[in-house]
Amino acid sequence: MRPSAIEAPTACHFERLQQEPPFSEELDFHVLVQRKEDRRSLRRVVCHVCSSSTFSHAIVETGGGFAVCSSEMTFVQMATALSFPRLVRFGMQLCGRFAVCERLPRGGNGVIGGVRRDSLPSRTPVAMVQRLSAFVSEASAMRGSRKAHRALAHVFENARSPREISSALLLGLPLKYGGYGFPKPALNVSIGLPSWLHGSMNDNVPNCAGVLPYAECDMVFEYRGRLLFIDYHGVGFHSSQQDIHHDSLRANALSEQGIERLVLTKEQVENKALFDKFVAQARAKLRFHPRKPAFDWDSRNTSLRKDLLDLDLFSAAR
Repeated sequence: MRPSAIEAPTACHFERLQQEPPFSEELDFHVLVQRKEDRRSLRRVVCHVCSSSTFSHAIVETGGGFAVCSSEMTFVQMATALSFPRLVRFGMQLCGRFAVCERLPRGGNGVIGGVRRDSLPSRTPVAMVQRLSAFVSEASAMRGSRKAHRALAHVFENARSPREISSALLLGLPLKYGGYGFPKPALNVSIGLPSWLHGSMNDNVPNCAGVLPYAECDMVFEYRGRLLFIDYHGVGFHSSQQDIHHDSLRANALSEQGIERLVLTKEQVENKALFDKFVAQARAKLRFHPRKPAFDWDSRNTSLRKDLLDLDLFSAAR
């Protein structure tokens, strides 16, 4: 909480915080203060000391006398609380294109308020890797900045679900972290096509937005000029006749372009034996065969899977 000039909180601000808590009774509320002597011992309030040199870059006003830490600041702060894989995952959530709405009913079919019951609402990413990297460089004196800097090398933008993040990281993280060491993928990118999927062979005119024919790919891996498109199918997705028809047209169009394609499901991700089999198929498609590491990779992979597949509040999503 901050006054309008974004100063360090005073006793009166803490008093207001107690009288009008802007948070759930079940959650702790974290407050930044500039000096150790400014800290207070209050129920469900946790104080953190932050030097004044970072305040102007780290605080975003929300109105009503309140302000919050920017997404960039939050990323560095979380570096001190999360394991390395979970910090990378958190960075991808910030840079993702989805939101989690706990009040949105899940399961079943149909549309509620313009949102599919089994889908996650879309949103503009609240952070970008470039902005996160710039802030980490400026805040190099903060605790967690070095770890945050290392994590950013493995953050992919544009993810559309928590499980898609876990899948991409299992495949793309280096062997030393327990990943499968695939080349860094691009997520949810557009692949140009000679004609629109639902049009004729000569239907190659721009649409009303001036966009030429394309198909969106969930994950695209490139190795020595070879491309592999991995389509992730989550819970309840791609099950209607319209979805099946669209996926069939897309698969045929990508095959016509010479692009190899595999489908990955939630069940394959959660079952290690099935995921290992999928990895072998993907490596064969890309002709990508990394050297067997000298260290105990299996134990690191087990630890990584535990970190990435425990989705916490996202457990009901895809």
